[in-house]
Amino acid sequence: MDELTRQNSPLRSDKNAKERILPFAVIFLPLSFICIFSFSVLYYGTPEFRVDKTQHGLKIGKIHQALNPVQTGDLIVRINTLSYDRILARLTALKPESAKPGTITIKRGEMYFEFEPRFNPVSPFRFLSFAWPHLLLMFSLIFLGILSYFRVTSEQPVMVFLVSLSFFATTISATFPSHFGILDPSVISLSFFTLAVFNWLAFGSMLHFVFSFPNERNRVKNKPRWIAAFYLFAPLVSISSAVIMCGPMDEFLGWLQRLRNLALPFMAAAAFIKHCLDYPKLTSSLEKNQIKLIISAYWMSFGPYILFYALPNILFNTPLISFKVVVLSGIILPGAYFIALIRYRLLDVDHMISKTISYVILIWILLISYSYLMILIKRTFIGREILSEELFLIYLIAIAVFFEPVKTLISFGLDLLFLPRALYKEDSLAALSRKIGSSVYLKDLTHLLTHTIPENFQIRKLMLLIFDRDSVRWYPAPGAPADPPLDSNLLKSSLSGKTDYLFCTTPSKNPKLAKTLFSLKSAEIELILALRGATGLSGLMLLGRRKDGRPYAKRDIRFFTTICNQAGLALENAFHYESLVESKKQLEKMFNKIVQSEKWRPWEKWPRFLPMN
Repeated sequence: MDELTRQNSPLRSDKNAKERILPFAVIFLPLSFICIFSFSVLYYGTPEFRVDKTQHGLKIGKIHQALNPVQTGDLIVRINTLSYDRILARLTALKPESAKPGTITIKRGEMYFEFEPRFNPVSPFRFLSFAWPHLLLMFSLIFLGILSYFRVTSEQPVMVFLVSLSFFATTISATFPSHFGILDPSVISLSFFTLAVFNWLAFGSMLHFVFSFPNERNRVKNKPRWIAAFYLFAPLVSISSAVIMCGPMDEFLGWLQRLRNLALPFMAAAAFIKHCLDYPKLTSSLEKNQIKLIISAYWMSFGPYILFYALPNILFNTPLISFKVVVLSGIILPGAYFIALIRYRLLDVDHMISKTISYVILIWILLISYSYLMILIKRTFIGREILSEELFLIYLIAIAVFFEPVKTLISFGLDLLFLPRALYKEDSLAALSRKIGSSVYLKDLTHLLTHTIPENFQIRKLMLLIFDRDSVRWYPAPGAPADPPLDSNLLKSSLSGKTDYLFCTTPSKNPKLAKTLFSLKSAEIELILALRGATGLSGLMLLGRRKDGRPYAKRDIRFFTTICNQAGLALENAFHYESLVESKKQLEKMFNKIVQSEKWRPWEKWPRFLPMN
């Protein structure tokens, strides 16, 4: 009754209610900024060109329509009477001046000229036609965070993951004014501060999450100073560097705009290095697979951002790629974290990485070859009888002929690099199955499983737990494996359903099962497989780690599952054979007794003579 009262107490209900409401409170922030910047675009309209914030002004990027007398590369240095630094600082002004964009001052080379900008209204349909990739990305990040929070076990730092994705979504929403060329100083200032502050918070929370994940390598548990340092490092580095570099104080915000991302590449590198250092020290093969996927995603996500956007922006004040490319590549890393959190059993991670890289290489080969084909057509065949359509047809035929061989060659090389060496040869399964099926003696079968398989398949340890009526047998003989306190009935019930295998590092909400799995892990057991016969579960096979230190792949699981199914049937046959042998022995004993009794029966018919005194 006390336990029931505790479970239904108001305090527990309030806690559960807070846990359900908390993620929606977190995502309220990015949703609010999405609404604010989307409304500003619909309210102010667009001058039909894009602007990018630089150190000295708003640089005009892509021109959508020739509505205003501007060129790509022009620099907006003044709006009405406000200089660029006062525009950036407008959000902090105590008494902001009226600064409706009646005139703007453009710097083109060494020349300055002023004009009144014209604006076109932005309809909701046109807004969505331009902003749908950003909206899709932002809502995808928010959805990934929410789904992770409600689907992942509480042991994972899912709340920090949700907060980080929400901050990144807020950062992306702040790019709407630049994309539509909004020239209102208040909106520009709000966009500037939102980008700076939430970029710092997003990377700080990302470091907080990385140093908390995975659980085995949680470096910030009970270390609030570390957590505070993660969130303060980026703003302190950027602000102090801007103070040092600026001359007059009115240049501070310009330098801050240029140096606001100064610490972010180092923070991303720290997260990457932390995962690289964690990988060889992890004892769980499942967590190794998680980290392996994330390390691979870092190259495709932060690589373009650091090399082609952040560093060129810091060094040359001009990025080499657009922010849209950065955004598209940036979704790869949170997607990898999401997969690592949701799909804890990443048994196919090596195959996934190999295939992804092979297709990326193929896409780049096609893009580069097509680009050079277009250059060849323009420079060589202009004005001649050979038509570009004919060359393009030849190009398509060449792709159809060479695509599959090239893909096979690339996949073969990447498989050698990424996929762990197989534990078995293709013909070994049939041979081993024949040996297991022909083993009618339990002693021979257990020796085959516990000695031959580890030697031939590079397994450090293999043990059998066999259920014989109401007793449990250990093979090899009880010793180190039986020292930990194991609940064999609990393991039996955990694998009695549809599950054929269980990793010792699998998180469990059952404290008894978690304790049993931890005991097996301490005994250097990695994987538990069910030995199923025709009548049900007949035993368990306990596998240690691979000798090469690599985690088990899905093909290894399939191989050992097949072996365990054969071994389960062989165990039942061995038990039946033992019972038959025992029955034969009993019958032979009974027969011998009957024969002996029949031999003595004729002597019983002879009269008994009593000795005479």
